[in-house]
Amino acid sequence: MNRFFRPPSLAWLALVVMAAASILLMSSRRIRVIEQTSRQAPTAAADATTSTGYVHGTRGLLLPVGSSTSQPWIMDVQQMLATGTWRAAPAAYDNAPEGRPAHGAAPYRWWLRLGAGWSGASGGMAVERAALQADPTLHALLCLGAGLFVAWRFGVVAGGFVALGIAALLAHAQVFSPGQPNDHGLFLAANLVGLLLLLAGCQPAQTRTARLWLAAAGAAGGLGLWLDAGSQLAVLGAWAVGAVAATWSTSPAAQVTLPWRHWAAGGAAVAVTGWLIEGRPGGVAGLTLDANHPWLALAWFGAAEVLMRLQAWRRGAARRADWIALAAGALLLVAPLAWVFFRGAPAGSISARTTRHWWDAAA
Repeated sequence: MNRFFRPPSLAWLALVVMAAASILLMSSRRIRVIEQTSRQAPTAAADATTSTGYVHGTRGLLLPVGSSTSQPWIMDVQQMLATGTWRAAPAAYDNAPEGRPAHGAAPYRWWLRLGAGWSGASGGMAVERAALQADPTLHALLCLGAGLFVAWRFGVVAGGFVALGIAALLAHAQVFSPGQPNDHGLFLAANLVGLLLLLAGCQPAQTRTARLWLAAAGAAGGLGLWLDAGSQLAVLGAWAVGAVAATWSTSPAAQVTLPWRHWAAGGAAVAVTGWLIEGRPGGVAGLTLDANHPWLALAWFGAAEVLMRLQAWRRGAARRADWIALAAGALLLVAPLAWVFFRGAPAGSISARTTRHWWDAAA
């Protein structure tokens, strides 16, 4: 009998499904409260000729407290639907009369627009409906998908606990709350998926299978870099430190050389593609921590080369070519980050303020 169809395994798998269902149940209750509150306020007449779906471009959804950062996402996607495009136009609703470039990466706007298409409404009203459903749906899919994946690769007990953790901890942190759409949930989902794929890539004995897992893990990390470059660098640094710690804690005889280059290649492919889709922000030399950039993908390749050569050194099989490659990888890793810290951050940007804070703290 297949191990998944034994009664104890079915019980743990049912726990995964119930955890995802509980997310949808709690979210539906919150959505009803928001809708009831919105109906208590006067609402303008419908007008399909405006981007919002209401007369004079007004809106009918009252967002929860603390949703100020969610409003631009809704307005940008409403404008995308009105113009029939998949790219956000410059934000004319801010910094009048010139407006400003749209902030945030495209993938979350695409997710919100897909949710608008599934909402059953039309026009700008569909985006308001999607603002209530998109993030809870992503939360439930993450809970179900991650729970089943961990159950498949690491055992049903681990899958059940992962699903419970995603359902309870992330709901408590209100990352995927209805009516508060933002890209933080998608960023967390990309990194959790990337971590699970990376752990799965450490299991197989076949090199080809490990390459596929690590390339997929890198692609998930590349999506995180596209969404939030500064935060993703911290995540990638934590993964690299964990890989070094695992290398040192494992005996040389039991070590398996992991295809870290495929990990970097998968991430770089997604990150560079995102940079091109976003219109090449910063140009070739305008590297900052505020946006995804190909130089960050180059630093990723450097980190991968360092990890590869450290594994060879740990096994006692390092040759002169390995030491040269290690030095080259370290240079690729450090050079883009040094550019950010000393030359790549425009005055007044987030990167400049962060760099100055770190520099003052070090001094």
